Amino acid sequence: MDYEPQKKIHLRTRLEFASINWDQYGLFFSDLSDSTGMLLYQDFKLKPLPQISIRTRWCYFDAPLYDLRFYIYENDLPGVMRLKLLYKRGIRSYFIFSWHVSTYISFSAKLERTSYDNRFSIGSGNDFIPGNHEHAFSCQLDWHL
Repeated sequence: MDYEPQKKIHLRTRLEFASINWDQYGLFFSDLSDSTGMLLYQDFKLKPLPQISIRTRWCYFDAPLYDLRFYIYENDLPGVMRLKLLYKRGIRSYFIFSWHVSTYISFSAKLERTSYDNRFSIGSGNDFIPGNHEHAFSCQLDWHL
């Protein structure tokens, strides 16, 4: 659902369900149980001034199995595309600030965080993170010729 209460404010809500029924794959005597997953997110975009833009997202996800994972597209810094994979249960949020300083210079920054329930570590190998949350900060300065 998209909603624009004012010209400077834009809201977007998404609710998505996924389910898996193992019987349809001929696994009648399998010990795998049927399962469902859910994703809910709320986007908020504000443009208080013509040169300033603020975007946020709050997302709740619950996909107990990897087979029920959700892929969501995220807004990011200019020139960057992000397709995030979410499974297990948790909350993801981000905040993006963009400022067009002048005709030739713009600045953008993004702060993001994902918190998982009932996990003590995330990833493996060089991507191993001890704890149940991951966070990142990125910024970018563009010079337009």
